[in-house]
Parts: sequence; structure tokens; C-alpha cells
Amino acid sequence: MPKRLIIVTTHFGTNFSGGSTATCEIWGRLQHHFDEVRVLGTQLGEHPFQNLTFVPYKNWRQAYRHLRQWAKEEGSLFYGDFYNAFLLRAARVPFSFTYHDNWPDLGRLGGKQRWWNLYYWPIYRYLFVRAHPLFVVSEHKAARLRALGLQPILAANGFTRGKAITGELTPHILMVGNVDARKYQLALALFQHWAPPDGVEVHVYGHASDSALLGQLEALPFVRYCGYTQEVPYAQYKLLLHTSAMENLPIVLCEAIYQRVSVVAFDVGGHRELIDGANGYLVSPYDTQAMADQLNRTLKGDLPPHNLTAINHRNWQKASALYAHNLGITEELETAHE
Repeated sequence: MPKRLIIVTTHFGTNFSGGSTATCEIWGRLQHHFDEVRVLGTQLGEHPFQNLTFVPYKNWRQAYRHLRQWAKEEGSLFYGDFYNAFLLRAARVPFSFTYHDNWPDLGRLGGKQRWWNLYYWPIYRYLFVRAHPLFVVSEHKAARLRALGLQPILAANGFTRGKAITGELTPHILMVGNVDARKYQLALALFQHWAPPDGVEVHVYGHASDSALLGQLEALPFVRYCGYTQEVPYAQYKLLLHTSAMENLPIVLCEAIYQRVSVVAFDVGGHRELIDGANGYLVSPYDTQAMADQLNRTLKGDLPPHNLTAINHRNWQKASALYAHNLGITEELETAHE
């Protein structure tokens, strides 16, 4: 049994992104199997760990030196959740990896994304063939990696099943996700030729990752930025608008569907695993006019049926049990529910 868990990442905490949340949720449930949890990262946020040592690094050379030193210690299990996990291979240590990112799909958007794909995708392919085990969080990504001759393990992320934050049901539209180009650039394009009916606002929850883009959104009279919170009041809304240009399988959609909030999103990434005849509507990728037409129909009362079958099996305890079994931390695969 490994005595020490070493996680290589960038932002570590439940208050950054879906990927970093997943890392904390899964390993937080397995922390009792280790004498020490050590994280090599760039920024520390909120987390559930009782005995955690956070080691910050400023550049890859510094991170590599730490890993080379730790490689000499016996009884360590190494894990990565972002492209910088290539440092684990460079340090010549065995490691496991979870693929949360959106490459190479983002390269299809063209422009800078196309050039960035030439950088990120080779790194990820380098990681995929060297990580063992290799986890993915959506069937969409599993199929892509199988096409490369790999055998990823599908470990679906869980999501928060907290009590609904009740209040007066509003007529407003909900958007959830850090404000960046991938998630909101198409929202800006949509809002250039579509606006909600009088009295209806678009409420945006998430970190302001791109302040310039947020400024453009807030300049619109119907957009209200509500900041970041881990307790989004889903139950106060009927409709979640999700304009992300590419996704793996967002936790946000699971949380909204669980609270019976209908979703309108582009048909990209793993969205169809959650929304396929129920729970919302998918429109052709990047077609903002089709998005506008569907929003108009939905706001007039064309609400889809709700079916929780697509999310019922998604819970953090089940995901962590799958990790533990495939990493040899536990011998038997437990069936777990939250």
C-alpha cells in the first residue's frame, strides 16, 4: 500500500474548475489510505484534506527538481490531472492520469485555438500512452482515446446533491461557469442579435477569468454578473443557458438537471450524454441563430421532460471507489451511493 499520495497540478481546490474540483472530491474520499498527501501546484484553494502539504512552484524547472527528489522516496503514488503531468514522465516515475481537458476539440475553433492545439495535443498524447491507469470522465473522451488504441477507464464525475436553495422562482436565465472565451465568447455573439423579453435578465455565476469579456457582457442591460459561489441557487431558475464552445462533460449541467432546471446548450463534447430527448435542448454547434430560436421557444413554455437516469449513477463516492480499485488501493470494487 502506498504511504504517500503526490498530486501534480496547477490550481488545487474546489473553487477553481470542474477538473480541480474532481481531483479534490475523489482523492479527498481516499485520503485516509495515505499517511501524507502532497500537492505540487501553483495555487491552493479550498479543499477537504486533513493532512495536506502544498508545495508551490514558479516554473517547470523547479517542479521537476521537486519530483526528481521525491522519486527517491519509497511508497509514493503519483497522479496528474493537467498537461503539466508530463513532468512526471520526465522525472521517470510511474503515474496515473485523468483527462479533463478539451483538446484536440478546441482546435476546431480555429484562430489561436488551432495553434495552441499544436502545442497541447502532442503533450497529451505523450501522457496518454505512459499513464497507467488512464481515466476519462465522459464517453465522448473515452471513444476518442479508444480510437488511438488506448484503453481508458471511464470514471464519471459526481456532482453536488445538496438541498435545493429555495426562494422565489424567477423568470430570469441562469448561466454558470468561469467567464472566459471558451464558455462565453459565443454568448457575446448570441447577445448581439438576441435579447430576452422585457423583465428577464441573464444571471452569470462564476469567476471573472477574463475581465475584458466580462466587461463586454456587463455592458448589456440584461446581463447581471453575480460572482462566484459554490452554492448556485439552481432551484430559483427554470432555464440554464450554456454557450460553451467545447466541453468534456460539465459538472454544472449535472447540478442543473438534478434541480430540474432545463438546459439549452450547443451539441458539443459530452453534452449528449446528459441531454438527449430530455432535460434540455441541444442546438447545432456555434449556431447562435439556432440558439436564439430555441431560447425563444423555451421561454414561451416549450420545456422538455426531465429524466434523471443520465445522472443518477454519477456520484463522487462511486468515482473514488473506481479509482481505488484500479490503482490497487482496495481489492474489491465497492458499489457506493451518495
